[in-house]
Amino acid sequence: MKHITKLVVAFAVATLLIVGPASAHVRTAGTSLKLKASPTTVQKGKTVTFTATLNSNWKKCYSQRKVSFYKDGVKQFTKGTNNHGVATAKWKATKTGNWVAKFKGRKWGVHPHRHVCRASQSKSVKVVVKK
Repeated sequence: MKHITKLVVAFAVATLLIVGPASAHVRTAGTSLKLKASPTTVQKGKTVTFTATLNSNWKKCYSQRKVSFYKDGVKQFTKGTNNHGVATAKWKATKTGNWVAKFKGRKWGVHPHRHVCRASQSKSVKVVVKK
């Protein structure tokens, strides 16, 4: 009986040495965000369509993510991206302003297996509203 126990323990130790512990890693991916408005000059009360495109070399960082739209530094609304990283929003023109889109980034996983999508912000787009 002692001999069988020693064999089982030896086999278990040998298996752990061959397989080893699960590998740990941290993956960090950058993102970029582009914002387009159409039209950029509009009559008051008309609709402007914003298109924000979130890019990354890792799909988990751009697919089904939240993008917020800001006018003159104040958050107006948040929309989700599709599987291609595109979020669209419509806005009824009230007054001229500078718009940006922001992605706050994403972090998930437990140490030592962590994933990070870095935050990004688009360049400003000015929408002129005429009376």
